Amino acid sequence: MKRLFLLFLALVLMSFTMSAQQYLDVVHLKNGSVIRGVITELIPNESLKIQTPDGSLFVCEYAEIAKMTRELQENPRTRFNKPKGYMGLLEVTVPSLLLGSDFGFTMVNGYRIVPQFAVGLGVGLKYCAFEGALFMPMYIHLRSDFLDRKVSPYFALDVGYNFSVLDYGYYGAMISPSLGVSYNVGKYRMTTGIECMISPLLEVNFKVGFSF
Repeated sequence: MKRLFLLFLALVLMSFTMSAQQYLDVVHLKNGSVIRGVITELIPNESLKIQTPDGSLFVCEYAEIAKMTRELQENPRTRFNKPKGYMGLLEVTVPSLLLGSDFGFTMVNGYRIVPQFAVGLGVGLKYCAFEGALFMPMYIHLRSDFLDRKVSPYFALDVGYNFSVLDYGYYGAMISPSLGVSYNVGKYRMTTGIECMISPLLEVNFKVGFSF
C-alpha cells in the first residue's frame, strides 16, 4: 500500500509541474498600444526590447511607456481539451501487485459540466482472478479533474452493483474510489490511476483509459 501511495504522489507532483502557469510581460504604451511577450533586454530609464509569441521584436523608449505588468499566458494548448459537454470514458483495469485481481474494461456515458466535475452512468465486464469468474459492474460515475489544465490530478467515485455473469460469488453493492492523473493526448483525455474497489472484498487495481 505504501508503494501505491508513493506512486500516486509522484504522479500528482508531476501533473502540477507539467501544468505550471506561464506568464507574459505586458508593456502599455502612452499611445494606447499594448505589447505582450517576453522582455529580452532592459536598459533602466532608457529603453527595452520585448519579443512577442510570433517572434516579432519591439524596441520601446521609456518615454513612450505608460506602465508594465505581467499576465497569465492564454494558450489553448495548455488547457483542458474538452472542458464541457458529452463525456465518453473507456477504461481498462489490470491487477496491482497488492490486493489486485481484476482484468476488464468499463464504459461511462456522461456529461462534463465543467473541467472540475462530470457525472455519468457506467457498465463493464471484468474477470476476477481470485474466483476465475466474470462479473458485470453497473454504476453511477462521479469525477473531478482538479485543474483546468493540460495535465491534472483527478478523483473519481463509482457507486453501484456488481452482477454475477459466470460463477461469481462476490456479487453485490459496490463502491470504488480512484485517484490518478489525467492529461491531453490530441483530442482525447487520457487517464492513469489507482482504483480501490469494495464489493465486498477490498481490491486495489490499476486503471488506464481515455475520454472523448
